[in-house]
Amino acid sequence: MRFSVLVARIYCVSVLVCFLTTGCAWFRPKEPPKEPVTFSERLDRILKGKSSKAQVALDTLLSGKTMPVYEGAKCFFFYKATPNRTVAVAGDWNAWDAGADILQPIPKTDYYFLTKEFPLNARLDYQIVDNGKRMTDPRNPRTCEGESGPNSEIAMPEYQEPDELNVPDDVPEGVLEEMVFESTILSGTRALSIYLPPAYGREYGPHPFLIVQDGAEFIRLANFPRVVDFLIQKQKIRRVVLVFVEPADRKADYENEAYYRFIAEELVPYLRASYDVCKDRENCGIMGASLGGLAAFQTALKYPEIFGKVAGQSVYFGSDDRVFRMVENGGGKTLQFYFDVGMFETNPQMNLLDQSRRMRDLLTAQGCSFTYNEHPEGHSWGNWRAHLDDILLSFWPRNAV
Repeated sequence: MRFSVLVARIYCVSVLVCFLTTGCAWFRPKEPPKEPVTFSERLDRILKGKSSKAQVALDTLLSGKTMPVYEGAKCFFFYKATPNRTVAVAGDWNAWDAGADILQPIPKTDYYFLTKEFPLNARLDYQIVDNGKRMTDPRNPRTCEGESGPNSEIAMPEYQEPDELNVPDDVPEGVLEEMVFESTILSGTRALSIYLPPAYGREYGPHPFLIVQDGAEFIRLANFPRVVDFLIQKQKIRRVVLVFVEPADRKADYENEAYYRFIAEELVPYLRASYDVCKDRENCGIMGASLGGLAAFQTALKYPEIFGKVAGQSVYFGSDDRVFRMVENGGGKTLQFYFDVGMFETNPQMNLLDQSRRMRDLLTAQGCSFTYNEHPEGHSWGNWRAHLDDILLSFWPRNAV
């Protein structure tokens, strides 16, 4: 009997201890729901609430914010428009396809929205497409000039803008000489712009020189001369002469054997006779972007006795295997290559990322000297202008003589 009473008392004490330590959850008042903290949590509450106050809530959430909104790898696009419209985002990552990324209307508001994820250090161009009309994002102050006008710019949280994109006014400026070159080989003329670095003609010559395809665009859209001014002033590269060549017709010139001859047999001898530039092949380079990169590679591979360096950005290596066969046959053994490509250049019609990786693997197998980079960007002038310094630092760093 005493034992039973003792057991009952122990049980009662245990229940009491449990009651006191747990706070008796069934009598404890419920804690209020946790308030959303992050942007995505607050947005999710608005989207799930289906409240008539959604418009006010979104206006408050987005007040003072520029577009797009970033949270980690997430990128939120918002666009205000009247109902029943088709709104999309076209950009580097979807091959500028206006049907790939459609913004969804948010009920009971005048907002359309879309969420994407990108690498944390990505930089991409895009446009809003409203009922077929393309435009920059009206709430994004960041723009980047493209061939057909300005694009809006995505700069993810860990993207670091190169210093040379914003050159201070007090950095000494080189001289840009304009001329028209009469070509016998091409039976016509080509416009040239020749950049001479600060203090050209003094004790710094002879200068290495780089022939640049799509010359006017590399001046206007990439600000190439000022990039060189900056790198020289920072003592990062040697004083280099740039020769900007403008094609008469890109496709007709850049896939034309006669154009390659014009560069090697007419332009280079003229430059060496007329300017204080190096006579050796190691300090003679050629470069281009996209189709211009094809012209640069073809010319250098055909004339390795003239060119020691070749660079390409987002190179289109052609619809056939001609360039690859030239490398396979040993054409690049004496060249120093630099080329880069955007990780988003995966258009099924022209996958430049795959082409560049194929060239990288081929140059490796052939034992060629090269530098290769992939960037979380697309096929754009914003990509190419940001990596001009990589080309010059690879070819002519300041400590090289």
